[in-house]
Amino acid sequence: MIQGADKTSQSFTEGSGIFNGYVSKRSQNASGKNNPSRWCATTSALENGDSALLKPEGPRSSVTLEWKNVSYAVTHGKEKKTLVTNMYGKALPGTMTAIMGPSGAGKTTLLNVLSGHYGKGYEGEVQVNGWVRHTELFNRQSCYVMQDDCLLPELTVRESLEMSVRLRMPSLASAKRAHLVRKT
Repeated sequence: MIQGADKTSQSFTEGSGIFNGYVSKRSQNASGKNNPSRWCATTSALENGDSALLKPEGPRSSVTLEWKNVSYAVTHGKEKKTLVTNMYGKALPGTMTAIMGPSGAGKTTLLNVLSGHYGKGYEGEVQVNGWVRHTELFNRQSCYVMQDDCLLPELTVRESLEMSVRLRMPSLASAKRAHLVRKT
């Protein structure tokens, strides 16, 4: 679910680029509900070295990443250039979300904002499980693989997707994996 376009009227339609979500550690409280403090910890707690915030107890749980009205611009001299404008989207747990568009449409810029690589200078909101993301904590507990990922040249696009789903979601039934690849 991707909506938006940059100011040069390049929309996210066909092209390349894929985002396979974030794998992150989270803790749950005794009732089994996600503990939002893992993502919205105060800066002072991190500055004081509260390591309990960085070491979740308990099992990993699902993560939903959502971005609302995200824009990013850079300044060259006196000129400001907007790279992405008013982007909305959501990456749900257990799914693969494709971010597609022509070269220069802003796919990598959006992923850099979502991953926290561009910690400042963006507008809008990035949420993790409904809570505003705390960038430093999020970066310590998540991983972003850049676009220079290794692909095998002898595989087709479908075979590459099938391999990715098998490696990233090994517990998923083969019929469900095949459905995900067909849907993508």
